[in-house]
Amino acid sequence: MSDKPPFIRHRPEPSRSERLAERNLTRQRAQAIYVMDQQIRHTIQKLKRTGEWKDTYLVFTSDNGYYLGEHRILHNKVNGHEPSLRVPLIIAGPGARDGSSRYDPITTVDLTRTILDLGRAAPPMTPDGTSLLPTLRGGDQGWNRAVPIESSNGRAPRRTVFRNGEVLRSSGVRTARYSYIRYASGHTELYDLYADPHQDASADQDAALRPIRQLLRQAWDQMYRCRGTQCLAPLPEELQVPPAENRLETRAWFTAHERRYGYR
Repeated sequence: MSDKPPFIRHRPEPSRSERLAERNLTRQRAQAIYVMDQQIRHTIQKLKRTGEWKDTYLVFTSDNGYYLGEHRILHNKVNGHEPSLRVPLIIAGPGARDGSSRYDPITTVDLTRTILDLGRAAPPMTPDGTSLLPTLRGGDQGWNRAVPIESSNGRAPRRTVFRNGEVLRSSGVRTARYSYIRYASGHTELYDLYADPHQDASADQDAALRPIRQLLRQAWDQMYRCRGTQCLAPLPEELQVPPAENRLETRAWFTAHERRYGYR
């Protein structure tokens, strides 16, 4: 844990009883979703009976990921690590019911623009995100944009304030291969997710990655205060990843995740 900032590093190692409780709680969460599954089925059946299903897009996602013991964090969601960042996304509708998968990145602001396009609606202002209709209908385009990382928390060591008064605890960028996190305390983390999918050891001090770190910092500078079309700036070529490589490495990430955490 020596590579993590103090507020994570100084956490005690979870006890055996805490780990067992975490496992049971996770199973109970999965059981609770069963009721939601039933309601989704009833909704789709009603849409089919009324004939509305042929013109309906159903989108399922979540507001955030959640730590379930990773990095000694038993319950939390406001840091820039993968458990907190990743959320599910399922879209079903006209032209999107073949069960295929996509691997291009998509954020909440991208989803907003995509839904507007699906409904043939014009945005009331220039959006920060981009429509993923080309990916949805034509296949992956590759990972060529930075995904911004931001988290807010009132206990941040130094107060960097959002317009609504929230305190910025950390920020950074996520690319296909790298995750770069900057904390209000001045600490930074850098991960090569191909080599370290669980972010076990920050490579922030690795001299060999110094050029990559500079590129990620440049991408952060571009994204941090962007608005509208400024947010669509492509990554430097060194950080872009074509569709086939992104698909292969994303599948490898899920395989590693399943090997460590999956039910067997």
